[in-house]
Amino acid sequence: MSLSLNCLTEDDFKLKAKSICRQLLPSSSWKRASSDQIRCSRIKTGQSNRLYICELMSYDGLNNRQQIEFHDDDFLSPVTTTTISNQTSVITELKKSQVPNKVIVRFYGSEFTGEGNQYRSISDELECRILDHLSSIGRAPKVYATFEGGRIDEFLENATLATVYTLRSTPYLRSLAMKIAQFHALQIELPDVDHYEVLNYFETQCIPKMDEHLNSDLSPGERALITQIARFIHSDQLNFIFGIMDNLYQRKVCCHFDLNPTNILVLPSETPQGRPTMDTLLIDFENCQTGFRGLDLGKFFVELSIAENNYIAARTNVASSESQISPVSDAKIREFIGYYLTEWSSISGDFDPSIDNENNLFEEIKFNLMFSLLGFIYLNILNPDFLSKKLFDVTAHRIILYHQFAERWFS
Repeated sequence: MSLSLNCLTEDDFKLKAKSICRQLLPSSSWKRASSDQIRCSRIKTGQSNRLYICELMSYDGLNNRQQIEFHDDDFLSPVTTTTISNQTSVITELKKSQVPNKVIVRFYGSEFTGEGNQYRSISDELECRILDHLSSIGRAPKVYATFEGGRIDEFLENATLATVYTLRSTPYLRSLAMKIAQFHALQIELPDVDHYEVLNYFETQCIPKMDEHLNSDLSPGERALITQIARFIHSDQLNFIFGIMDNLYQRKVCCHFDLNPTNILVLPSETPQGRPTMDTLLIDFENCQTGFRGLDLGKFFVELSIAENNYIAARTNVASSESQISPVSDAKIREFIGYYLTEWSSISGDFDPSIDNENNLFEEIKFNLMFSLLGFIYLNILNPDFLSKKLFDVTAHRIILYHQFAERWFS
């Protein structure tokens, strides 16, 4: 079935999600269900793809009207996870008894990423293979079926998105560090991109784009803020970081490249599906590439700092100021590194103490965190909605965070 985000309404997507479940899930209960017997609600935590919970209201003759509880606090919203594939056949053979009464249907792309999610880094087929392997060892949700333009995935009951609060705590930080190390150790053939060259290209594109923004119709306050951003872009920060990054030994691994709280699940100690106890679970692998682990981990600590800032702003109900933006501490980064390297040494057949030690990995994270922040800034500036969606406010906060890390590490 061909889907077009431009012509389908929200109700259209819900009807299609229900129809897809009835057609592809190998259970007579789903196949017999009418549209009214399937409850469908959209998950709004992610922006890359359209996600829907489909719940069978009458399952094997039993009334199973379990309510889905949503919280006002986005950080505590219950989560379901999915990933993307573009195959046309069911990839997981299921017995009828294994089909749950609640699943996730994902349509690739959204209002933000376009039909099919134009920003993904790997093919649907490759991501599907990654998920099939990870789910077989309990490290990812199961894939129940794929169809043209989307996929049906496992719904993990009682799983929640990671929050700033949970990621601050030692048990969850340890669990997450172990899961990331395990993912980095995977032997998968992935695209190998020179991310530093990509950053250099983005920087060259940003300079004329800032001049274009400054020639737009702006309020005095907007002009002042965008002038500050333009001054930062012209300061050649990329070459500054390259210039002080001499003789840094880095390790290339299987990188996730989208490690942020919305792609980390916190699971209860026991799950209804009988899954082995796991405190955290990585999801959404559409941006996987071979790359330097420092870039993957640096981006994670950028995201953690941003989430901390958003958390404070939401709790105080005021806009963030420079004094409120707090970068993650060196102590927390080093704590994470300790857990990561302990796991890496136990599972990797390529452990090298000259590279895989706390000080070297801290240096890898430190420099690549700065590159990651520059990447955030460049992409915001080049976004067509930079002015219309006031992305200059977000960009200014990223620049503040950049300066705070730079003052700590390089002043």
